[in-house]
Amino acid sequence: MAQYDMPIGQSFELPCGLKLSNRIIKAAMEESLGTVDNQPNEYIYRLYERWAKGSFGLLLTGNVQVDERYPGLMTDLMVPSKEKIDIEKWKRYANKSVFLTCFGGI
Repeated sequence: MAQYDMPIGQSFELPCGLKLSNRIIKAAMEESLGTVDNQPNEYIYRLYERWAKGSFGLLLTGNVQVDERYPGLMTDLMVPSKEKIDIEKWKRYANKSVFLTCFGGI
């Protein structure tokens, strides 16, 4: 079996250029913390702020649906149409994250 010299606490650069402070990653979860109209709110902001204060090198977000026709769970975050979007809520969420987008289709 091959052995690798990759200490978990050592910084790491991904091929895309993103630099991680270590190799500890929080996997994606189904937070289901969106509002009834699928918008980000204080609960999701605080959750990720708390996790960000931890020692993770990378936090993978839960689902963010990108097509209103194909919702996941009732409280998944969902990027709404231009007419319905509260841009300030999304700016606050997106400003601190690179999120996983989900779409119902091929």
